[in-house]
Amino acid sequence: MPGVKYDSPFPVEKELYRIDTAYRLSGGFNIADGELAKLAGQTHIPVLCPIVVDLAARTFKVVQNSKVCEAAEASATALKIAKGSFVQVNDVLLVAKGQSVTVSAIDKSKEDYDTLTVSSLPVALAAGAILSKAKLVKLSAVAVADAAAEATSIKIAKGSNITGACTLSDGTNSITVTAIDKSAADCDTLTVSALAAKVDAGTTLEAATASVPVAEHVANFANYDRRKIADNMSITAIAQAYEIDEANLDIPFTEEDKAGVTDRFMFI
Repeated sequence: MPGVKYDSPFPVEKELYRIDTAYRLSGGFNIADGELAKLAGQTHIPVLCPIVVDLAARTFKVVQNSKVCEAAEASATALKIAKGSFVQVNDVLLVAKGQSVTVSAIDKSKEDYDTLTVSSLPVALAAGAILSKAKLVKLSAVAVADAAAEATSIKIAKGSNITGACTLSDGTNSITVTAIDKSAADCDTLTVSALAAKVDAGTTLEAATASVPVAEHVANFANYDRRKIADNMSITAIAQAYEIDEANLDIPFTEEDKAGVTDRFMFI
């Protein structure tokens, strides 16, 4: 009737992708042990939220990404992020490869964004940058050739997370790394203090403590429909979707997540 406003108790879902391209996995997936508490900041898991599914265990975990709403300079201690994130106080957020901040407070009083108080930003962030909840892992590398006792270099496999000076162990002896050379195509070379003993090819070299931030989870599927967060909850997973409206996703996908879901998902 004219002049009458009807309020729906149900949120209006946005059409975020071509529905006819969706492929849903059969059956449901229960929330993994220990994951429910991480979702305490929200009431629902949104459509197309990136998730990690364990097909064997029939469980899932939410990939807790958030989007920066306003550019922030290096050394800033406040970040404005989009509403609807799962960020909690004391979370560590990945802001760049190998670099992170820790959240000390969250202000949700504004209608359009939340403000995080964080430790000093190590890099500048542009509006639209995506932050991932992080975990800390150990520096590690695998030797690809024998290195004799007293040697001052070790050849390691490409793809390690070592970037410079650090202290590693071969499981018995401490190894002091002073530099890394990544110029060769087939391996990297660590410059080290004279080795106390031979290091065999195939040996894993590892730091004593975890200090390198990486994404806690990387998506392999997405959530199908808006689902209330509750004890013993389950969801339906999407294994394929095309023409995803990336700008309007409630929880964004990082480039690492996009690689994880492969070309089964197409973003526009």
